[in-house]
Amino acid sequence: MKYNILLIVMVVIGLSTAAAQSKNQKLELHVEGVCKMCKERIETAALRTTGVKFAEWHNTDKILHVVYNAKKVEEAEIRSAVANTGHKMNDQPADSSAYQSLPDCCKYDNGIESH
Repeated sequence: MKYNILLIVMVVIGLSTAAAQSKNQKLELHVEGVCKMCKERIETAALRTTGVKFAEWHNTDKILHVVYNAKKVEEAEIRSAVANTGHKMNDQPADSSAYQSLPDCCKYDNGIESH
């Protein structure tokens, strides 16, 4: 009897843990940018998207690492939020008016090196 109860408890805990993990998804996006201001803008755009739990952009490889709750937000919403700040991704163009309003040091299409 104790064995059956213990088995049931372990199965329930295992299923609830698996369900909790399945809602969190990881996403890596190549996002253009050149400086710390770009980093702050890119990460803030992602983090302000409902359901995003973690966002970190690396200037060296231009990769935005995101952890998000797939039950609250879709990948396309995160991509759109970042593109709306003026930063393009390899498969999605930036909002052109947002790009034009970026500070000159952040205009990655002008041949500015990462700094």
